[in-house]
Amino acid sequence: MKLGSSQDLTLKARQRGAQARRSSAIHAYRVVSGYVQVLRAQGLTLQRIADRLNAEGHRTVMGKLWRPVQVRNVLLRVQGEGGHEGSDGRPEL
Repeated sequence: MKLGSSQDLTLKARQRGAQARRSSAIHAYRVVSGYVQVLRAQGLTLQRIADRLNAEGHRTVMGKLWRPVQVRNVLLRVQGEGGHEGSDGRPEL
């Protein structure tokens, strides 16, 4: 039995699926975002934060190992929710 592809879904169904994935990611990253902020405030680099998350068994929403870009994205998401900006108006990364 062959299952349908995403091309078979209506635009509205694809949009609902994308929204559900976004909501799931936002919730999952809230769990680690505070921890990531603390580690960053301690002066750890994005790479060191990713290494620490991986060593402690944390995984991304997709179940993969953390990389610096995902750590950066979590910090940027926090900035978008009212985080702090540097003196130049850019997020403090």
